[in-house]
Amino acid sequence: LIALSPRIARWFHPEVWMEDSAYIYHAFTLMSGQQPFIDSIYAHPPALDRFVAFINSIFGVSYRTAEILSSFVMIITTLCIYQLSRKETNKWIALAAAAAFSFSPLLFRYHVFEREVFTVMFASISFLIVQTKNSLEILLAVFTIEHIVFF
Repeated sequence: LIALSPRIARWFHPEVWMEDSAYIYHAFTLMSGQQPFIDSIYAHPPALDRFVAFINSIFGVSYRTAEILSSFVMIITTLCIYQLSRKETNKWIALAAAAAFSFSPLLFRYHVFEREVFTVMFASISFLIVQTKNSLEILLAVFTIEHIVFF
């Protein structure tokens, strides 16, 4: 409920940020066969845009599709933060940490499609793996792959 309620509330918030259109347009240009950095200006490496283009090819190009994708990633991250905190503290502190992330004004107010949450998701999954497996090599491998692929 902590992870889901802010996302549902955000779906009813009618505003989008000025960068949202550009990010969604980048995915659209990839769907249209244009090449990144050649046919269109990009501020980031296009791997995430390619993923969004794939999602858009299934569900259609819209703010709602991008927002649901971002929401899904935020929910996964909130659950990871809870698990990470739960292993190191108690249930109440873990719930407070998950709520602090999930109800963050930055996640609620700003972008419909938030690139940053993908990095936070990979980081939390990486730390969860390390916490479970106690392997620094796994953490470095996941971080390296994440930065090569997405950013």
